[in-house]
Amino acid sequence: MIFPLMVRADRLRALVVGGGQVAHRKTADLLAAGVEVEVISPKCSLELEELLSARGVLHHRRGFRPGDTAGFGLVVVATDDAALNRSISEEAGRAGIPVNVVDRPELCTVYFPAVVRRENLLLAISTGGGAPFFARELRKRLEAWVDEGWSDRARWAVSLRSYALREVPDPAQRELLFARLMDAAPEEIAEKER
Repeated sequence: MIFPLMVRADRLRALVVGGGQVAHRKTADLLAAGVEVEVISPKCSLELEELLSARGVLHHRRGFRPGDTAGFGLVVVATDDAALNRSISEEAGRAGIPVNVVDRPELCTVYFPAVVRRENLLLAISTGGGAPFFARELRKRLEAWVDEGWSDRARWAVSLRSYALREVPDPAQRELLFARLMDAAPEEIAEKER
């Protein structure tokens, strides 16, 4: 069983072990979210080298060594060495550090969901690592459905909630107010914001 949890990325240090295409994608995703990243890999793909250089990411140009996971809040393993992947997963697990081993859900304590991101709205879809292709397909369909109108609603909801918590003491009345928000068309919300 998995438990969904959102993490403050700007307070997270992550270690990525690996230097290929998947390590590049995971590193790029982490950096885009504001995570502080370090990479361990004797060599990297050109794309990953360029990303690390452009973003000033610390790259340890060597293989993984026991103890390398210390001090990190997340470990991502993206190597093609099954024994190494298992070893890193076990080390992180013993230290209580969340670990994601690419394409090996049985070695993971955390999974990267497929994500639909709008200005102030984030939807995460996961199969617990069991069928990432299914989560990606569902993400594509949700991206088409969750247009910018939903982002407008979310922005308005944040303002409305803040107002309601201050000005509407009755929880039942607040819930009515929130229900009306969900019934409003995105165009109405945009109009009210002007």
